[in-house]
Amino acid sequence: MKTFYTFWISLCLTGASIIVHAQPGTLDTNTCISMAKIYNKKQFCDTSSPAGFQLLPDTSSSNIWQIGHTIKFGVTNARDSACSMITDTLNPYPINNLSMFTVILPENTTIGWNYNYYFKFWHRFETDSLLDGCWLEFSKDTGHTWARADSLQFGMAMSLQNNFNACQLYNNNLSSPNMDTLLDGHLGWSGQGGSWRYTALWLNLIFPIKPTRFDLINAVRFVFKSDSIQTNRAGWAIQDLAFGIVDVSSLDDISLKTLPIYPNPSSEGIFYIDGPSGVPIHCRVYDIYGRLVSKQLIDRSIDIRTFQDGLYYYHIEIDGQRYSGTLLKK
Repeated sequence: MKTFYTFWISLCLTGASIIVHAQPGTLDTNTCISMAKIYNKKQFCDTSSPAGFQLLPDTSSSNIWQIGHTIKFGVTNARDSACSMITDTLNPYPINNLSMFTVILPENTTIGWNYNYYFKFWHRFETDSLLDGCWLEFSKDTGHTWARADSLQFGMAMSLQNNFNACQLYNNNLSSPNMDTLLDGHLGWSGQGGSWRYTALWLNLIFPIKPTRFDLINAVRFVFKSDSIQTNRAGWAIQDLAFGIVDVSSLDDISLKTLPIYPNPSSEGIFYIDGPSGVPIHCRVYDIYGRLVSKQLIDRSIDIRTFQDGLYYYHIEIDGQRYSGTLLKK
């Protein structure tokens, strides 16, 4: 059996505040996204589904994705399940193959999930290193056009209009220089993946808050590709999809007003503010997951020299006025 998978979410904004209509979910402690809450889990052979979940067959004759056990990865496989999606349940993957399945996330539904869509899965891979591999692609038009996950800077557009962040994507975080690069020049999972691992995705970020949103990611595609050399490897297996939200409803409202800050990006990690001197400036800095990482009373500069390279958000108060924006240290 070969299948496509469809999830449904909805979006809501009121002014500069986040509204979360869904009931509180279970906090997912087994992830790098600290505020991720699971609302539902799905196995590929479940007969019951959450509202809006729909299974569609894939009729491509070359597609080797099947639902079944993962025993060919080893009889001692602790996560073996009859409900995994796997590149052929019995045989090594064939040569010259391109197979895929899609998770579609339409915007319109009555379930009540907001922008901060959380998506996670467990997987295992065994391929010819750097030659055969597997990767994720994103779509903003429900699968009509696709972009590979490594085509966006730090996994996100700097405008924060259509973006994502992830952990354990291609063996490391998005900003890591140690991710696997296939010989075609793109990032992907390849080689001996070892034990089962999870990959977590925070889609359609909304921090800081933007007044309007366009071109939201609404589909994720799992792609597997092999070359002309037969290596008798197992391929790729996916199981236990978990989905929900990254709940940022407890955060303060973030102003839409920005301050002139330079240099930005900064290689050193010091950012200067074009603002009044001699006036106390209250500054908070958040990481990409909305976690408060610094609370400072500053003069006219923000110092994050000890932080890892990456994208951060500032929230500044001067004489009762609030300002927010991004800081890029690289």
